[in-house]
This record gives sequence, structure tokens and C-alpha cells, in this order.
Amino acid sequence: MSEATRRRDLGGRAAVGQRMDEAQIWEQLEHQGEREPLITPGEARAAIPLLRREGSDAADELAARIARRLPAK
Repeated sequence: MSEATRRRDLGGRAAVGQRMDEAQIWEQLEHQGEREPLITPGEARAAIPLLRREGSDAADELAARIARRLPAK
């Protein structure tokens, strides 16, 4: 079975254990269509004070990154 046939049978994905090159990865991402956000803006706003309450540097940095990405009200 040729590589092209094997990929077609896998829906364009590489076989398990087979490495994908960068072009193949971008091709997969482009063919995914509309992507849903992982969380809603409201969920992100609610997470910020919880992360800040944690008090660690990593939690503060994550809270700041989330806050920068939220649309202005």
C-alpha cells in the first residue's frame, strides 16, 4: 500500500507512531473548519480572580494572559 493510499484511508492523518512534517500539520489545521473556543469569555472572566487568588507566579501570569485576550467590555 502506498503512503498516499495509507493516508487517504486514515482521513489524511499519519499512522500511529509515524511523524508528521510541518506541512502536514498545517494541512490538518487548515482542514478542521470552524473551531470552537475552549471556554467562553464569561468563563475566562470568572477564572481570572480564581487564578489570582492562587497567588503563585504561574497563576498570576496565566490570569494576565487571559485578561489581555478578553475583548473590552
